[in-house]
This record gives sequence, C-alpha cells and structure tokens, in this order.
Amino acid sequence: MHDSESVWVAGLINHEPLRQPGQAAKITGGEWSLRAGANLIRGDILSGTLLNNGDNTFTVSVLMQVTEGGSGEVVFTGVLDHNDFPPTIDGELTQPAAPSN
Repeated sequence: MHDSESVWVAGLINHEPLRQPGQAAKITGGEWSLRAGANLIRGDILSGTLLNNGDNTFTVSVLMQVTEGGSGEVVFTGVLDHNDFPPTIDGELTQPAAPSN
C-alpha cells in the first residue's frame, strides 16, 4: 500500500443491552466492510462479545464471515472507548488458518 492510500473500516453491530462492569453482552449479528485503496472486503458479523471494562471502555471480540473480496473468517479483537466523542476503537484483525484436508 502506498502512503497516499487510506484504509477504512466500518461496521454495523447488533448486540444485547450492555451489561454491568465485568460482564459481557453478546454480539448477535451485523455487517462489516474494509477498504484499502481500491480493494474492498466485506461480510457478516457472526458472533462476539462486548465486555464492560468499568471505565467507559469495552473489550470487543468479533467473529466475522467474509462474503465479498475474499473468503473465510476474520476475527477482530480490540477496545471500544466511549470516554470522548466520537467514540474510538483500536484493535487488530486476524484471519485464522484454513483447516487442512
């Protein structure tokens, strides 16, 4: 990727009501997309959790299915911070290795 290219990630997440500190709400579905230059990857959110850290932040763990621009599953893990507006999220995407036959 060249320095002048941008990476954009967007998601729409459905989840249970947020829980008390130390407790997790289930992520029940949604959609996501990632654009890097002219490349677009998108898919469905399969499952996950939002763990209330008790300081207006949430540890996020999401399992996502790639439906366009690739294949397989992608895992996002990170921290959603609601201390400032707009909220921010920082984390990483990983793709587990495909099972060998």
